[in-house]
Amino acid sequence: MRKTSLVLVLAGVLLTGVACDGEPGPATSAPATTPPPAGPPPRAPLVEPIKLSDRPLWTSPIGEDEYLPRFTVMGDAVVHATPHGVGPAGSVLVVHDAATGAVRWSVRKSDRIGPNRVTLDPDNVQHVRGLLIAAYQQKDVRLPNGRPGREEGLVALSMRDGGVRWQLPLLQDRIDDPMKTEPEPYKTVSLAETSNDEMILATIRTRHHDRPTEQSALAISPVDRRTLWTAPGFEAVQIIGGVVLGEVPSKRPLVNKQDTTPVTAAVDARTGARRWDLLNRDHTVLGPRTDNGVLVTAQPGTSSPTKILVDPETGRETALSSLFGTTCHAEGRLIACATDTDLHTYDTATGVTERAPLPVPGAHVSRVWRQRVILRDNVVVDRAGTRIGGPLPGRPREFRDGYALFEISLPDKQKGFAVYRLSE
Repeated sequence: MRKTSLVLVLAGVLLTGVACDGEPGPATSAPATTPPPAGPPPRAPLVEPIKLSDRPLWTSPIGEDEYLPRFTVMGDAVVHATPHGVGPAGSVLVVHDAATGAVRWSVRKSDRIGPNRVTLDPDNVQHVRGLLIAAYQQKDVRLPNGRPGREEGLVALSMRDGGVRWQLPLLQDRIDDPMKTEPEPYKTVSLAETSNDEMILATIRTRHHDRPTEQSALAISPVDRRTLWTAPGFEAVQIIGGVVLGEVPSKRPLVNKQDTTPVTAAVDARTGARRWDLLNRDHTVLGPRTDNGVLVTAQPGTSSPTKILVDPETGRETALSSLFGTTCHAEGRLIACATDTDLHTYDTATGVTERAPLPVPGAHVSRVWRQRVILRDNVVVDRAGTRIGGPLPGRPREFRDGYALFEISLPDKQKGFAVYRLSE
């Protein structure tokens, strides 16, 4: 019994790695260590990626014009306007079928259209009640006094075939007499940036050689073409709810010019009566709109421009942080701006300002859509700077009516645009 116990004891000593002569035995394995805790997991985006069709529905070249063309969705069509065309034909307007890209019709600035053979400005158009509304010019009219003159107004074209549906003269003006040493006042008609199905907004300007330019906005019924109201001294830009936003002249003269700097103002959409203005400031520029305001830049072109959120109904101002002094974009309830390193956002509904590092340093904001911020390199992030999906196929130009329009690069370093189906 004792011998058995002794053997067991000796075996236990050997297993401990210590020999009887005191020499060290085999090293024992170190206890397992716990890895240091990892950083916080990546935060999920606050919104889903923009859902586009896998392939573009169609693409089209923009052309060789050095100026940035305008293309927009108008109903079931995509209208492509090149504001400054090359060659004697001048600028061009092309109406495509939005789903297929087929060209329905096109017109150049030099083309004479309709029974009165008028010319139109391809870059000054609106979509109202299924018609394309454009400003026109006619240079061979006979004035009531028998003298030759010119005429400007609005013309409505079919989106299907470009046929003239109606024509509305707004001004007639005599042509300058070359024998006179002083030029005559020059009058022009231009459309606002936006109208709606209840009214077409336009502005008539009279330019003088020796005093400030006069301007007067007017609202026209698209049904019977009667003038609903006029607003002297006001230039109409866009309609938001019950007001029309635009500009009025300030008291600050432009450098080396007889005109003054413009400031933002608003008139009642039903009557044209002045609602409010920012004449307490020297110079403001109207910017993008949000759900409950419009972004205005005060003192543009200076070393310290200021961003202001203005209530379009009352003119009440909300000053934003000085960090919003860079180029900003807005849509819905979100305003987004970027410095070289950070994204700055402002929620107009809650008043909350956020700041987040840019995933791509130096990639300034190019657009805001449905709580998504699109950066210059076509990267999409949420308001906290988290990437949402992969990069877009090109520079976004418009998301509307189930279509997404992008400016893209074509072979041989040519530019074009691509139309995708958009799931909203």
